[in-house]
This record gives sequence, C-alpha cells and structure tokens, in this order.
Amino acid sequence: MWARGPLASVALLAALVAFVAFQLSDPAPQVRVKGTTVTTAPAEDVEPHDAPAETELVSLRLSFTGGVYLDPGVKTAAQGVGVFTAKPFDFGMALQQVKPLLEESDLALCHLGQPLTLDDPPAPVEAAATEGEVLPTFNAFSSVVSALSEAGYDGCSAASNRALEQGVGGVIGTISTLQRAGLVQSGMADDPIEAFATPMYEVEGVQVAHLSFTTTVNQREPLGEVPFLVGLADLPTMLAKADAARASGADFVVVSVHFAENGPEPTDAQQQIAKALLASDDVDLVIGHGPVVQPIDRVGDEFVAYSLGNQLADIPQGGVPDGVILGVEITGVVGDEFHVTSLTHVATYYDAATGVVVPVARTLDAPDTPEPFRDELWAAWDRVLARLDARGADWYGVRPLETPS
Repeated sequence: MWARGPLASVALLAALVAFVAFQLSDPAPQVRVKGTTVTTAPAEDVEPHDAPAETELVSLRLSFTGGVYLDPGVKTAAQGVGVFTAKPFDFGMALQQVKPLLEESDLALCHLGQPLTLDDPPAPVEAAATEGEVLPTFNAFSSVVSALSEAGYDGCSAASNRALEQGVGGVIGTISTLQRAGLVQSGMADDPIEAFATPMYEVEGVQVAHLSFTTTVNQREPLGEVPFLVGLADLPTMLAKADAARASGADFVVVSVHFAENGPEPTDAQQQIAKALLASDDVDLVIGHGPVVQPIDRVGDEFVAYSLGNQLADIPQGGVPDGVILGVEITGVVGDEFHVTSLTHVATYYDAATGVVVPVARTLDAPDTPEPFRDELWAAWDRVLARLDARGADWYGVRPLETPS
C-alpha cells in the first residue's frame, strides 16, 4: 500500500503543531563532525548570525552522491564470496576508491535509501499488516555506517520510499546508529519536534541547511499517531521548512527529494516540484534521488539534479549500477546568501564482481583494468554523460571533473 496525500496532510498538521511546541523546547546542542559544526535545533531556537564587517568571498565544495542500497549482492560481497554468513559484514572496501574524491570536499552528503537494522535478516511482514499485500522488506545493515564515515561522508538524506519498511523501530535505529557514528541525517524523525528541526552544517563559518523528503512511502504500519517519522514531499511543508532554515541563519539551503522514478527523463511531477522549490528565495539547490541517473537542469539561475542514480547498489534484473558524485562549488560572503558558481560530476560504477564502487574515468585510465571490464565502463561513461546532459547541462557549464584519456 502506498502512502501519499493523506499522510502528507497529517504530516503538515503535525509539523504545525510541532512548530508551536518549539517555544517550550530546549535548544539542541551542536556537535562537531570532522571539523564541521552541526545543529539540528528547531528553527526558532537558533538566532540568525550577523554578517561580519569584512566582505571577503568564500568558496566551498559540496559533494552529493546517489543511493546506498544494501541489496543481496552488496551484502554477499561484503562477507566474501563463498564465506559462511557468520563472518562479519565489512563494507569498508566498497567505497575506498571514491574516498579520495569525497575527502576533497568541505561537506559530503550521501543518500541512505533503506532503514538501518542490526546485521541480521529483517523480520517477516505479515500479510495482514499490509491489508493482504505482501511487500518485500528492505534494510541496510548498521555496519555500513562506519564505512560511510570512513569514506568521508558528513551526513545523509534518509527520506525514501523504503524508509518505513522496518517500521518505527527502523526509524529509531537509523537515527541512533548514524548519531553514534558522528553522521547527521535529514528526513527521519522519532518525535514531532525533531520533524520540524533544521539540520544545519557550519563549514568555515558558512551555514548549510540540508532538508530531505520523499514523494512515496511503502507503508507497513498504521501511521495515524506517528505521521512525522519520514519527511513527505508535500510542497507547503517543504517550503515552510526551507523558510525555517533560512530564518535560522542558513546561507545555503539544499533540498533532497527521493522521487523513485525509473525513467531516464524526469516526470512532469518531478519538474513541478523542482520548479516550485527553486522559485522560492529559501531554496538554493535541489538534489533528486532515484534508481537511475537523470539530467541536471537549470531553473532560473539555480540548479536541480533530478537523480544521481546509485552509489552503492547491486541492481538485479538487468539494471545499471551507475552513479554520480556531484561536486557543487558555492560562493558568497559569510553571513549572507551563497550561490552555486560551478558544478562538476564524476561518473561511478558498482563492480558487482568485486563489490567495489569505482570512479569510471580514472579506472578506464588505469593500465591494469581488464579489457572486458573496460567495455562495461565505457558503456557506463556514455550512459551517465548522455543522461546528465540531456537537458543542456553542458551548455550551462556543467562539466566532468575527470575525463578518460
């Protein structure tokens, strides 16, 4: 059963109630994440910072990547082929080759497409719990979080169509697991006040807000009493949270949206959401997520990447394991609004044979890359560039960071 409009309406009501409740809540403390200060305090608890006297321009590099989905093939690779399941899962090697690219960023954000659970099979779902419809259950093992942190990520968007597939416990487990690893998440909440909080990163004095929503949810439990668990892509709610982020002192506001669309081109609904968000003075960039790479487009003077594909996923049934590391340079004066000044991208490919995500261009240039794999990579390179540039991104100055020789 798919949850759409009814849940979004209830979520908006809960958000408005939570907004009033902020007046009675204590501000959440800030924490340090790899040199970045992060606060998830409600908007009313954070005073906008005053602009300094100096007007020196500051530039930052932000990185965004596609979905992390621990499909059976990814889990098998993390244990080693033919090894008994008692062996611990180790996802560290999966991201080692893209780690240098992420570490060059001032802020790196992933998309976590599944709730986190302990490293054991997910609990079965009774047909009665989904009104007779038996849905597949997806979960990401908690041990992947250390790999994300070691690879250089600072946080993740967590609102997705699968976010509720482990129920309330999956949401609570995801939030707590990421917190213990020093990673910040946006898009999940375990109470209504937290649902209207503003995840904010302070990087070299620049306040970057990151909001996360999903257009669809695989509902597994009645959500009448807990509609705030996942951020639903209801435009009034999205715009209200973006406004709250700006009021909190955000210099740059990023909105991540999980669209779950399989086509190479964005749908009319995707375009309407992106245009409505970027028409607001409170939104500076829209990052979309879905199972395939989709174009980068410009709306006015601002950009939307409709889907960055998958970062870590083993796509069954003829799918393509393509992904994108999107590099976004933003420039401005601390204490004032920042704007995108350049966009670059790195095509990535999940090698199911080794369980490793590889940067396509530099792997093609490596002399020891075997010829059959080289053919796969060239096909991936052509696919990613064709899809990213399908709406004229190259004419807007969007360029590959690396190009195979």
